[in-house]
Amino acid sequence: VPSEYEVPVLYLNIEDPHQVKLYTSLQSDNKLDELAEAIAITPEISFNTFKNVEDLVIELQAKYLPSDDRETLLKVLGNLKEENVKNLGDDGVSQQVVIKQGVASAANVKVPNPVSLAPFRTFHEVKQPESPFVFRMKEGGQGALFEADGQGWKLAAIQNIKEFFKKELAGLDHVVILA
Repeated sequence: VPSEYEVPVLYLNIEDPHQVKLYTSLQSDNKLDELAEAIAITPEISFNTFKNVEDLVIELQAKYLPSDDRETLLKVLGNLKEENVKNLGDDGVSQQVVIKQGVASAANVKVPNPVSLAPFRTFHEVKQPESPFVFRMKEGGQGALFEADGQGWKLAAIQNIKEFFKKELAGLDHVVILA
């Protein structure tokens, strides 16, 4: 096959967990031409901010994948007795809250920490990275999730995107995946 019919090498660059770009090979002007760009559509999730229980329950159900820790948090939040967050005995890691048990009784329950959750933070087509979060509550029935992985989820997301493209583009030797 003459060289004028050779398939040019393309570069698929995973820029970050939200952006992937496709480039041509180096051109005669020593530049790469950008052929396509994909940007992940993800919900806005506000970490590190205390919210009322109802908003936090909605966010956990709508913006996080199901998991045992998510279900535990939903159970604690769904049964929380209003205005009863106990900070007595707060050791900086775990807290106790009063939750409803049956119709008229209440019980102290230890709030789990850290919790492992998988929020929607990258392309929906790839596996969402699960990472640890510190869950805290304060008076007034407010709760917050604090990221506890030093942004390590981003590396996991990039790796998941790379694995997705390796599988989807198997057999296309002219596409180089950069991650």
